[in-house]
Amino acid sequence: LVFSSVMAANLEAGYAAHGGRLPSPWDDDESLRDQSLRYGGFPFDRIFPSFTWRSVIGVTVAVQLIVYIVSCAIVTPRGWVAPSNLANWKLGSSDSIQEACASEFPFAYWYELRRMFVPIFLHGNILHIALNLYFELSAGPDMEAQFGPFRFALLFFASGVSGNLLSDAFATNGVGASTSCYGIIAVSFASLAVQWGGLSSEQKQAAQQRVMQTVGFLLFWELMNWNVIDHYGHGGGFLGGFLLAVALDKQHAKPTWRMASAVLFGFMAVLCALKIFFFHQEDNWKLICAQRAAWYSAQQ
Repeated sequence: LVFSSVMAANLEAGYAAHGGRLPSPWDDDESLRDQSLRYGGFPFDRIFPSFTWRSVIGVTVAVQLIVYIVSCAIVTPRGWVAPSNLANWKLGSSDSIQEACASEFPFAYWYELRRMFVPIFLHGNILHIALNLYFELSAGPDMEAQFGPFRFALLFFASGVSGNLLSDAFATNGVGASTSCYGIIAVSFASLAVQWGGLSSEQKQAAQQRVMQTVGFLLFWELMNWNVIDHYGHGGGFLGGFLLAVALDKQHAKPTWRMASAVLFGFMAVLCALKIFFFHQEDNWKLICAQRAAWYSAQQ
């Protein structure tokens, strides 16, 4: 429902922008023909008119597609259509024990810390990556234009990392860019919250309706896939994105709000790191680390 509504909105916007119809290469009107050449005559550009590959979101999408192909066709055991769990694990899917080993054997396991970041680019199957990419292509370009490339990249990837941290703290160990996507949704909520006092009554009513619809869709999605998706990762991405967006908003957020949000964001990250590195759910995690370190040494 969320993705269908966004697609409908994009199509409607593109339809209205071109005089009630989308341009065609066979248009007699020169301006419409030029617009058609700009869009390439391909539905992709018409559905996502703001998207460009020369952007943070464009590079992110390209890397996700490349990593998906690599995880399916190159890394063994190959899945071809969907990557195997082991292939994703080799590339860097979440593994809280491997991350905890980095604190016990830093010289042998320092590279395992990549598992806090790399899962943003990993996906479990075609539907998984398709849904995430659709949201990124729909919401990412406009948000990047609003915040600028640097701040958008910080919000997108910091949300993903905070979602992975919370997921690993509870040993859920998920994959996917959904952590970052939930963070992007939270950024829009945070922008609305800090500007709430300056909105008119009509704007507030419209905003309340949009927020309730979005929250309802997200709750429905979480409940419908209760035993499938990583709720901790989504929640961590949402919370991290919201707090960081308020902390970075110098124009609208009060200084006390910015300071409180930054402190809460750091506090959440530190708590998750402590839980991962020193208070793992597996009682014998240090023994597991020692065994794996010995095995890696033998392989070398």
